[in-house]
Amino acid sequence: MKPGLRIVAWTVFVATLLIALVIGAFVAWVFSEVAPPGSTITIDDDRFVMPAFTHAGHYALAVLGVWVAALVIVAVMPVVIMLGLVLPALLGALGTVLVVGVVALLLWPVYGFAKRLWKRSRARSAERASDAPATPQ
Repeated sequence: MKPGLRIVAWTVFVATLLIALVIGAFVAWVFSEVAPPGSTITIDDDRFVMPAFTHAGHYALAVLGVWVAALVIVAVMPVVIMLGLVLPALLGALGTVLVVGVVALLLWPVYGFAKRLWKRSRARSAERASDAPATPQ
């Protein structure tokens, strides 16, 4: 891998981890204080009341789940968008270039034939012009 590309890859990786950590830190420390008391969170038909949920062991699992969701949103979604939009556009451009190349290859003999006819007609017209009698002035 080229050094510049390696630096970009590591930068994107570290930025992704930092974004996930910031979101996880928000959920871990701020969300429990921001949510009004008596709020409920429903996970797989299990209801957790907010004060009991913040002190339960399930809270760590919820934070981990939010971290995974953040990583998916930050890292996987751009790849999906790239594969869904950019890759078909590149394949379409490649197909267009390929079709133009094949058409040019198939029409090359026609171009050679037309060029030969053009030269022959120019030579005949020049020959006729030289054979014509000179007009007196």
